[in-house]
Amino acid sequence: MSDASPHPTDELFCPQCDYSLRGLSSERCPECGFAIGEVLAGESVIPWVHRTSLGFWRAYWRTVWLATFRQRRLRNAMARSVSFAESQKFRWTTILFAYLPLLLVTGVGYAVWWRGEITESMLADALRLVWPVASIHVGYALFLAAATGVPSYFFHPKDLTLAKQNRAIAMSYYTCGPLATLIAPMLAVILSGFVSWQSLWRSALITITMSLTVLQAFAWYFNVIDWVRWLMPGRVLRTTIVGVAVPTLWFIVAWFTVVGFPLGVVYVALVVSSFG
Repeated sequence: MSDASPHPTDELFCPQCDYSLRGLSSERCPECGFAIGEVLAGESVIPWVHRTSLGFWRAYWRTVWLATFRQRRLRNAMARSVSFAESQKFRWTTILFAYLPLLLVTGVGYAVWWRGEITESMLADALRLVWPVASIHVGYALFLAAATGVPSYFFHPKDLTLAKQNRAIAMSYYTCGPLATLIAPMLAVILSGFVSWQSLWRSALITITMSLTVLQAFAWYFNVIDWVRWLMPGRVLRTTIVGVAVPTLWFIVAWFTVVGFPLGVVYVALVVSSFG
């Protein structure tokens, strides 16, 4: 469950300058002066890999906090081997947390729509909406799965050692941590469904929803770019290219999954129904 235990083949490097720390007892790297006391302690700084002792919720949300607000501390994990399997578990857990708000909003939407007497026409409308709604959910899940994998393609520049490339790829999946807090804007959406259309509260809640969603998207984006800048110091042109490429790829993925996939399903459903 944890990758914290030292292993004879687990090379230990300074996360700042890559200086080998094997056998050192000093609190600072002799090459760059970086504080390495935590690195030499023999435990991974990623709370997620200690969830057997910390507990699932505590370990997960501590990791989300580090991935969102304390990236520099999280980078200390690069000093030793990073479990790819553990990073994947964190990624899929985050995808689940990011998907659940849409499921919740859909459930609340149906509950608001159906409050009162349920007529046959309402049931017929609900059945007609099954495929479009389901396709939106599948498309959103596909987007999360694809988009959280995009940064990994930029986390292994060839001028890094193979060991550091492997560690960086594993760490790239922790950058999606901010997505776990999507429940906040979704709660605002849910609350807006219980106020009148003309209410100022609805406008305020919608504004809050959009603002929080944009902030979370930017937090995710800047997490990725900050890591890339750290992995490739002084490579301004390359970092700029990555800064443009990442949102472009996210947009392309969103177009095919969140937009294209539901439209394709609806089109097929219309074609099939025309033969009925």
